[in-house]
Amino acid sequence: MVTNLPPQAEAQYKKVLESRSPEEKLRNLQLYLSMIPKHKGTEKLRMRVKRQIAALQTEIERKRKKSKRKPPPFLRKGESELLISLFGVTLSGKSTLLARLTNTKPKITGLPYTTLSPQVGTSKYAGVYFKFIEVPAYIPQNPLTSLQLDALNSSDLIIFLVDSNNELLPQLSFIEKCEEYGIFFSTPPGPAQENTKFPDLEAAIRPGSKVKPLILLLNLKNLDKNYQDIIKSKFRNFFPVYSISVKEDPLSFLYKAILNAGEWVRIFTKPIGGPPSKKPILLKKGSTVRDVAARIHRDFLSMFKYAKLWREGKIFRVGLDFKVKDGDIVEIRLK
Repeated sequence: MVTNLPPQAEAQYKKVLESRSPEEKLRNLQLYLSMIPKHKGTEKLRMRVKRQIAALQTEIERKRKKSKRKPPPFLRKGESELLISLFGVTLSGKSTLLARLTNTKPKITGLPYTTLSPQVGTSKYAGVYFKFIEVPAYIPQNPLTSLQLDALNSSDLIIFLVDSNNELLPQLSFIEKCEEYGIFFSTPPGPAQENTKFPDLEAAIRPGSKVKPLILLLNLKNLDKNYQDIIKSKFRNFFPVYSISVKEDPLSFLYKAILNAGEWVRIFTKPIGGPPSKKPILLKKGSTVRDVAARIHRDFLSMFKYAKLWREGKIFRVGLDFKVKDGDIVEIRLK
């Protein structure tokens, strides 16, 4: 190893050696490369690191293609249905939350590791169908299982429960553990540039990573309020954090929290002369009438004339680029 590297680079190289997976090693190598100064004395080192990065990228892509498969049946969903996975360590309250949100009756014993296979429940709120999956317990000291990765990749949103019956820091390691597998819960920074100066260097995000909306539920009614506030202040800029008792508190707020966290809006379509559909189309905030028309039928864009839109008791005549809002009723008129 070159002796005149910055201390940050030497510390990062130790992380490369301690990497526990090809994905983690790739991320650490990319960050290490960005920390190596560019001059004649480091040319060979930089070239060697680049070859290692290329080899790891090839290996990861080969494994990804080999393991690419359809998600298991319990992770499949219908149109206008949101798939929500419930994660947490054992005894964090996942089964209780599932039972209260849906008509499912999972086994609740008070003993650790009762949930050995995924438990599924459905419910409906404001016209939207929610499919909740209780995933077997997250074990901080273990790698994520293939089932957990399937749930993370397939879900529209993740709910992670933190409970005062378990140590807090190991539970919160879930967020960093997911990052090792390329799954992030906030908008990730762009790839680190080689000329980035210390100490402003941000972690490099490898191609193919995913960003998922997350809700952190603190099932911590017995925890000191100051401690709860510390956790909230640490994460609230990245995703919503709520303190609740899954056994006692009303949970209806959670449906709206899910829609807000995922930035989904409900659009109700209406045929000419008929009533609005009871089942909404789910779109992202910032979507337009163009997105609504395309979801109804692909030919509607070329045949589009105008749309009538009902919002808060008022009727508007709008074009394709008009932005829709949650609860809008849209009637497409064709040429």
